[in-house]
Amino acid sequence: MTVCLMHRATIAGPPDIFGRYIALMTRWEKFDDVDAVLPPSPFEEFDVEFDAALVRRGDVHADGDFTGGDLYRMAGVGSTDELTAFVIDGDLTVGGTLDLDEGAPETFALMVTGTLRAAVVSVDATMLYVYGGAVVSRLIHFATTDGTLAIGGTTDCPLTIYDDGNLEVDSTGLVLNRRFGETSPDLVDGLVDGLVRDDGRVDDRLALAWARDGKPLLRRR
Repeated sequence: MTVCLMHRATIAGPPDIFGRYIALMTRWEKFDDVDAVLPPSPFEEFDVEFDAALVRRGDVHADGDFTGGDLYRMAGVGSTDELTAFVIDGDLTVGGTLDLDEGAPETFALMVTGTLRAAVVSVDATMLYVYGGAVVSRLIHFATTDGTLAIGGTTDCPLTIYDDGNLEVDSTGLVLNRRFGETSPDLVDGLVDGLVRDDGRVDDRLALAWARDGKPLLRRR
C-alpha cells in the first residue's frame, strides 16, 4: 500500500482555508518506509497495523481549533477506506481545541513526533500518539471506551478525564476516571460544583464544554 508524503512547500496564491499553513503533496511511500526515517518512537509498539500514512515535514500551527476534518482537508484527501496514520514530523500547536473526531470521515491515527501544545485535547474513537510530550492548558478529554491516547515524556495538564480507552500519559495534573466518584468521592473533590452528577460520575461532556469556553474546572487550592 502506498502513502502520500508531504514536504515543506510554498504555494503561490491565496492561503488555504485555514490561512495558517500550506502543504504540498509530492510523492507516495509505504508506511514502513516512512516510519523508518522518523525519530525513534517512545512506544514499545503500535497496537494496530496501519495501511497507509500521510506525512507532513515541519511544525503545524493552528490559531484556533483544529479537528480531524481539518486534518483530512489539510492533507487533501477524503475517506480512504483504509486505516491511515497522519504524521506531523515536528510540533503541533493549537490555539484552541484539538478535537480529532470532529468532522473525521473514519477512524485514523495522528502521530506528532515533536511536542503537542493546545488549550484542550479531545480524543474519542481515533488514535493520538505524541512522541515529545504535551502542554495542554485546560483539559485532556478521553472519556471513551475506544481509541488510544499515548504521549511520550511528560504531559503538563491540570486535568485529564478518561474512561476505558487505551491511555498512556504521565501527567503533572489530576488524572481522573469519570466513574471514580461512584466509589471514591474524595477523588473528585477538586472539581468545581456542577461537574459531578447525582450518581457520582463526572459529567465529562459538561467539563469539555466548560473547558472550550475557558471556564474553571478545578477548585482553587
